[in-house]
Amino acid sequence: MVDKTSYEKVVQDYGRLEDRADVAAASEEIRHRVENLLASAGQYMVEIRPDSSGVAHYDSTKDVIFLPKVSSYEHYEDYARDAVSLLVYATGHQQRLAREGMSVKNGKTSPEDADKQERLVVEVATAVKLQELGISAKLSLESMKMTDYWSRELRENPCLVDIVERDVNNAVDMLHKAERGEKVELNSQVAQKQINAIPSILPKHFYVADEIKTLPNRNTKEFVIVKDPSSKIADVVLP
Repeated sequence: MVDKTSYEKVVQDYGRLEDRADVAAASEEIRHRVENLLASAGQYMVEIRPDSSGVAHYDSTKDVIFLPKVSSYEHYEDYARDAVSLLVYATGHQQRLAREGMSVKNGKTSPEDADKQERLVVEVATAVKLQELGISAKLSLESMKMTDYWSRELRENPCLVDIVERDVNNAVDMLHKAERGEKVELNSQVAQKQINAIPSILPKHFYVADEIKTLPNRNTKEFVIVKDPSSKIADVVLP
């Protein structure tokens, strides 16, 4: 609003691909930056192998990213989104940043709440890095199904947004480190330090519990029943 002309020039030079003044040149520049990121990350952070199945994935037990050929994607940006997302996942390895959601079960991340938190971190960190590269981010179909869960958890746990911000910043910083040619070594001490820090950031406030407390009423003889269908156990909250 202060200097509209200068702002528009910055957007045309560094904004999303569709906003660039020279789309062809910008597209080539974006490809070059993505390939440089993959080359640097593959050399200094995590092994990247071609995948013949056509399914991009990160094997946390082997600490290897499997990435299909660019030609298997209809659009280059989809290839870049998969690549950056898997790099972010790899930063959370137990001997790198040791994010809580990266606990390994039979070669896959835990499907519990920690994994949903990990997916939120990955989505946000991926969006940040993609924007640096000039690529628009979008939620995966799996992540779109989790938006209600994330909204509820962020309301219930005021500490969660700080934890997510910390993890996102650390993940992006690690990618920057690899891009600069700095070796990201596996370090068991890093993992232990992160694990030891978890108890200090556990939530001390519960949004849902506070809401439930307002419902039981002695005068109207109302009470609350909290049921766990899986264990077939119920708790009764009286006035």
